[in-house]
Amino acid sequence: IAFNLRFPTARASSGTMQQLLQLGIPMVIHDLVHLTDVPKDAVARIPTGSRASELEALRQVVARWLDEPDDRMHVGRQAAAWARDRITPEAMRDSYVAAIARTLDPD
Repeated sequence: IAFNLRFPTARASSGTMQQLLQLGIPMVIHDLVHLTDVPKDAVARIPTGSRASELEALRQVVARWLDEPDDRMHVGRQAAAWARDRITPEAMRDSYVAAIARTLDPD
C-alpha cells in the first residue's frame, strides 16, 4: 500500500504517483480535481478537510484493504491497466500536441 497525499496542492502532477500506478501498487490519494482522470477503481480517494476527517478516512481505507486483500489487489491491477494505456511516451506526446494546438488556436 502506498500513500500519495498531496494537500494543499499547486495542482502539479506527481511522478511518484505515476510510477506507483505503473507498478500496480494500491495507492491512497487525496480526492483532488486535477486527479479526476485516474479512474475511481484504480486508487482509493480520501477527501480533504479537517485533519481528523482525513485520518478517519485513511484509517477506513487501510482497514478495508488489510481485511480484504482481493479488493486491494483489484485496485492495483486496475491502476496498472490504466497506466499501461495512459502513461506512455505516445500519450505524453499527444497531450503536448493538444496543449500547443489549444494555445496557438484558442477558438
